[in-house]
Amino acid sequence: MRTEESISNEICSIISDLLKGSIIDPKRDLAEQGIHSLLAMNVLVAVEDHFFICFDDEDLTMSNFTTVERICQMVIDKLAAKS
Repeated sequence: MRTEESISNEICSIISDLLKGSIIDPKRDLAEQGIHSLLAMNVLVAVEDHFFICFDDEDLTMSNFTTVERICQMVIDKLAAKS
């Protein structure tokens, strides 16, 4: 079973890859780290593909994608719902 820390690390790695190797702080706002709205959609798709989950339409708000911590919590919730 994945821990919250491992999920957070995996999300940071996904985002880092999209930003060509930038180090991502899971607590900092992603917009401050170079994630704009178009790149946020790439993050969304990459996270869904990586964790084999699907975000619902109501999940698709910018407030849910402000930090890695917020994304991590949504992933944890989606994975728990699958079990």
